[in-house]
Amino acid sequence: MHAVTVAGYSASDVSASTVPYGQVGTLLEATRIEKIYSHDDQVGPFARMEFLPCATSYLTTSWIDDSGKRGRIFFEPDILLVPLYHKIRVPVTAVVATICTLDEWVGEARRNGFVQTAHEIEWDLRLVDSSELKAEIFDDKTTHGRFRLKTLKDNLPHFIWIGAAQCAGEKLSAVTTRVRERGSRKRKRQASKGRQYQNISLGALARDGRGYGAGGQYA
Repeated sequence: MHAVTVAGYSASDVSASTVPYGQVGTLLEATRIEKIYSHDDQVGPFARMEFLPCATSYLTTSWIDDSGKRGRIFFEPDILLVPLYHKIRVPVTAVVATICTLDEWVGEARRNGFVQTAHEIEWDLRLVDSSELKAEIFDDKTTHGRFRLKTLKDNLPHFIWIGAAQCAGEKLSAVTTRVRERGSRKRKRQASKGRQYQNISLGALARDGRGYGAGGQYA
């Protein structure tokens, strides 16, 4: 058993390297990751670990074997520990499941000509600070004015999940999910409002393809 600390990663810029995920074959940008850089006390900081091209869970390491050569010792991940802020209540598995369901609908609509895109849609999932989301919306002049003003003035929770849809590198839309916060009555009301906000976002996007960043329109 050996532990390392992941310090960064490297991802391919080629969309063709995206690996389909789940039964629907949802394209997630995270599957483009080719290498991770870790702090390994046997090697040092930013030790490169590369995913093997074949279907395996092993990664290459920078360890030197008994003959003094690198590339012959492999790493098999067993446990991944991710530190999170204690008030992040919505698990990433729930967000991924939601995006996969939405992607299934979009794929069906695309095959029947209701959604017209030159390539399949790829999703980028992120957990961001509300101030980061507001800064992004403020800088995006294509966002519909009503939605833009409402979001910038709204009292958002600390963290928000974002599922951004893109096609050939061009942003199409984004679905936002508020992270629930528990504690005071005020926070409970905000949590309830957040669930409604999530349903509205998904419903609007599923109804007519509109959403934040989608051609400057929003329901």
